[in-house]
Amino acid sequence: MNKFAIKGKTKIIKGTILAPETGNLKFVLNVLDMAEKPSSLMLDLFDKKWKKVREEAKGWYARRENFKLGAVSTTAVQSDVWVTNILARDKDGKLDSNGLDVGLKKIADMAIYEKAGVHISLNLVNMVPELTEAAEKQLTERGVSVYFYEEV
Repeated sequence: MNKFAIKGKTKIIKGTILAPETGNLKFVLNVLDMAEKPSSLMLDLFDKKWKKVREEAKGWYARRENFKLGAVSTTAVQSDVWVTNILARDKDGKLDSNGLDVGLKKIADMAIYEKAGVHISLNLVNMVPELTEAAEKQLTERGVSVYFYEEV
């Protein structure tokens, strides 16, 4: 990494991931598995406000297009909020670290291009503890700001 590169910021926000704060465009992160249908605690949370996320994920699973570990799918839920799903778990739910890194690199590229921040629920971090270190390496070290939400 260039020693003159500007690192992104990391901030913890008390609030809900369903109302991401700060920044222009906001990418709300989710991690999915390769099982037969999309399911995660985050999808259940998103259903409270953004039912479109699960519907589009179901379509992605049904088509199986660009459906491999490390693949990313985005759903615009508001003009300034996109939910970004990464396929980073195998069919048994086991985390694939390489898939997580590949997906986060893709999201970093999009975030840099769109001048977006990445927003992550600490509930997701509890389910995927490796996410904190991977986000630091793949996002903040490349200049993307990351906001962690402590759900209240």
